[in-house]
Amino acid sequence: MMRQFTREVKRGNRSGNERSFVALWQVGKLLKRADDFLLSGLGSLMATVPDLQVETALLQKIHGTFPEPLRKRYEELVAQRRDETLTDKDHAELLRLTAKVEKLQASRLEAMAELARLRHTSLSKLREELERSGWRQWLTN
Repeated sequence: MMRQFTREVKRGNRSGNERSFVALWQVGKLLKRADDFLLSGLGSLMATVPDLQVETALLQKIHGTFPEPLRKRYEELVAQRRDETLTDKDHAELLRLTAKVEKLQASRLEAMAELARLRHTSLSKLREELERSGWRQWLTN
């Protein structure tokens, strides 16, 4: 029966009920297309959410700071080394703090490299962008 109806619809032999059915069927197809379109757009939007979460985590790692008391102590020890007044005990502390600072800097650099990759840019351009946004790296030596 459905085949016969389909043949008649293709030939244009439609009764009032058949025309209503065809119209509803076409509306259904349009609604399905609209639904697919909206879902695909939502899917691409939702696909960016993990990227935003990753980017946020990377920025937090990049902007992470060395605790203020340790940073001050590190700077004091560097100044003592420069003045050649560093004791053996202070030298050992400076080496320990230097290892922590280097670990933090390496972690920051890894995060910056990953963020640059996500943004499809170079590391130097990312650093310029971060500096324009107010980020300053407190260690330059």
